[in-house]
Amino acid sequence: MIGFFPLTSFVSSYIQPDNLSFTLVTLCMYLALRARRAALAGRWVAGLGLALGALLVTKYQFYICVLIPVIAMLVTELLFAPARRRGRKFVPAALVWLMAPSAALGVIQLWVVAGGAVSNKGNAFAPSNAAFYQNAAAGPVALFWYTVADLRAAFDYYYLGPVSHSFWGVFGWLDTPILIHSPRISDLVQALEVGATILILVLMLVRMENTITRLIAIARRGRKRWALRIAFGNPFLNSYLIFTVFMFGLWVLTNATFGPQGRNWLPYLLPAFSVGVIYAPKVLTHKRSRAVFSGVVVASLVAYCAVGGYYAVKTVKQRYYAQALRVSSVSLTGLPRLDSGSSGAIDKVEGPGSATWPAVARGDFVNISGWSVDQAHQAPESAVVLIVDGNLDFPGVYGFARQDVVAKYQSEAYRNSGFSVAFSTSGMTTGPSPAHRRPGVERRPRLLRATPRRLLGHRLTGPVLVPGASVGRRGEPPVQTLHAT
Repeated sequence: MIGFFPLTSFVSSYIQPDNLSFTLVTLCMYLALRARRAALAGRWVAGLGLALGALLVTKYQFYICVLIPVIAMLVTELLFAPARRRGRKFVPAALVWLMAPSAALGVIQLWVVAGGAVSNKGNAFAPSNAAFYQNAAAGPVALFWYTVADLRAAFDYYYLGPVSHSFWGVFGWLDTPILIHSPRISDLVQALEVGATILILVLMLVRMENTITRLIAIARRGRKRWALRIAFGNPFLNSYLIFTVFMFGLWVLTNATFGPQGRNWLPYLLPAFSVGVIYAPKVLTHKRSRAVFSGVVVASLVAYCAVGGYYAVKTVKQRYYAQALRVSSVSLTGLPRLDSGSSGAIDKVEGPGSATWPAVARGDFVNISGWSVDQAHQAPESAVVLIVDGNLDFPGVYGFARQDVVAKYQSEAYRNSGFSVAFSTSGMTTGPSPAHRRPGVERRPRLLRATPRRLLGHRLTGPVLVPGASVGRRGEPPVQTLHAT
């Protein structure tokens, strides 16, 4: 099921550390369980140590969430191991086998990145804990209500909103939703996914409450070691729960500025599925009802993985391979501008790093991105050209997928309507900015109002930038000042 799960199909289609994290997390759990079964035999502990070391240099958050339950399980198993396995020689040797690879690989990684500077310029998902510390400085009451509000927002976002949707089938930068047959059927499937997730979550919480109550009762009867052994006996499930708690804590600490997505849970697909198939159904009192519930969950997952896996491949092909991005190549010499039935908008005007227009210097490279469609012909445009000062032409790249445009016009024909144009300001004239005269920023390139146009003999992507006065004021989003009409 995991192999054909839509999220797996998408994440596995390109190279990034989530794929390796999935493999290493699963391998760590397998080796930990084999080490427990083999009474902490050295070869299994050594293999577990190597897998943990590799996980550390892949993604440290998964390393922490795996290391804690694995060590807890191994320590509780030592309480029941033979006396020779709990001696002064065995325990230090086991710790060396377990932790030495992490220490060695961690030092190598620090040596490799030593002296390097990490820059978050231009990164929309650069974590920031400013809001957390601002509320902490305001006092415990403010911090408490901030935490409560953020936890509620995190729950809505994780289980009812974008994270749930992106876990089940919204790919890329949350701009490529899986389309199962039709939008109406896709919406129905998404509603069923959210409903099933909430149901299983409720059953899981009830099951956890029952389990904790029974463990406390066992401990009170003088069998504390057995209670600990049972509590830490499933490191995969415990790691999954720890990671979920970690994600809630990270949301509160950073106010969600790190950009959570459903793919963050990719390494925990196996325990996530087992919760619905094995763990949650145990709340039901009748054995037959548990079997029926588990069977329904398994059948639903198999059906979704089969159907969703098929449409996931089609979605990925449509998003990334159906229409290749093309660089516009159009001669504008001697062509008059004519009005057309095009519609479009400019989303961003960005300079180097995170600089936005007009906070760019002469000679900088600027990128303009947006979308444009030919409503008259109900089709995408054929090209995009940026004209600056009437004599500088810059070809644009056209064909980026825009789900928001599809939703706006309710037409799949407009999906590949995004554009991006990069140009250098070195050949542009400059002029003063009367609204903000500051040293070093009082002169800027003259840019122009955006207007989609049709040039005689060539259907062009709007907007075409035409000569005009400087636009935009410092501090205002470009979309408010550079707009398509």
